[in-house]
Amino acid sequence: MSTSALPRILCVDDEPNLLAGLANTLRRRFDVTTAANGPDALRIVADAGPFDVIVSDYRMPGMDGAEFLRRARQLAPTTVPVLLTGHATLEGAIAAVNEGRVFRILLKPCPPEILIGAIDEAVAQALAPSLERRRYEEEIEGLSGELQEAARLATAGRLASGFGHEINNMVAVLDGTIAGIRDATGSGGALDPEDIAALSHVRKHLATHGKNLMRLGRPQRTVAGTADLGRAVQDAVAMLKETGPLKRAKVVVEVPATPTWVGLAETPLEQILLNLIKNASEAVTTIRTRIPTITVAVTTDNVIGMATCTVADDGVGIPAADMDRLFEAYHTTKPVGSGTGLGLFVVRHIVETAGGRVTAQSREGQGSTFTFTVPLRPAP
Repeated sequence: MSTSALPRILCVDDEPNLLAGLANTLRRRFDVTTAANGPDALRIVADAGPFDVIVSDYRMPGMDGAEFLRRARQLAPTTVPVLLTGHATLEGAIAAVNEGRVFRILLKPCPPEILIGAIDEAVAQALAPSLERRRYEEEIEGLSGELQEAARLATAGRLASGFGHEINNMVAVLDGTIAGIRDATGSGGALDPEDIAALSHVRKHLATHGKNLMRLGRPQRTVAGTADLGRAVQDAVAMLKETGPLKRAKVVVEVPATPTWVGLAETPLEQILLNLIKNASEAVTTIRTRIPTITVAVTTDNVIGMATCTVADDGVGIPAADMDRLFEAYHTTKPVGSGTGLGLFVVRHIVETAGGRVTAQSREGQGSTFTFTVPLRPAP
């Protein structure tokens, strides 16, 4: 990231001469970075952002300006976009404004004084939010953090009850084994190898449950960090299998063979996955005529620098009337007393804070698919 005190501008254009001229025009007033296409620019936004302003051409091969600015906005919501084009159509302009939240649309050739004036206004928009907006954002951030922690504790509580059940099962095995050892040694007999194996089994399971309970008890400080998404998926599935929710379903895990490093700390990433996978398990609990399936898959797109995780089930589905409110705080489709209404709200908050996006698709009687994307990061 640049240490210059000048406003940071990213210029994107597939014409090398125009891009060089644009950079030369702006360098005296701004800290300018250039990119020749949308995918390269997205990588720069992800790795070297944030920028105060993005100035993008509209017609570029592979990814036009409207699509590029839409994706850039997902990675850097506070950056102000400006579209510079000689080929804008009405439909393209509408897409740029609606999807990319374009601040200005300038036509080529654009006189330097008009271009610089528009960028100055865009910089002012980026750097000088009103005090009221800042206060509001601070209040929302504080509230979101409190709700995130409340949801984490609620999830931990629900899973802890499952761990308690499993620990009781282990205690029953331990009691039987101790009784067998007492009988054998009391009569002068040798220890049964099966009793030794049973003790090893109990020890392994108790150690696993203890480790998982400690993980659930970790405080949530921030979403910032780096973690392996594929490993997080495997750990979340293993934990939910141990506590019971996934015991009645076939679980398919599809993750890359190599680590998928993403821009999220381990704890919030785990919180996302536990919420989504547990919701999927609850959606298939009433199915008795077949073995339900839950699929958790991870894919990567190195061109745009994003990883995608999908959690799909073939369960009861979600009523259409609830789809628009799924990610609202305190809205739940579960019976009274079985849900806080915070899980999906917190999932969205964590994902969006990390620069990603979460969506849901569902059809009643056929199942649901939740998808979230988060930025890729270099290995720590």
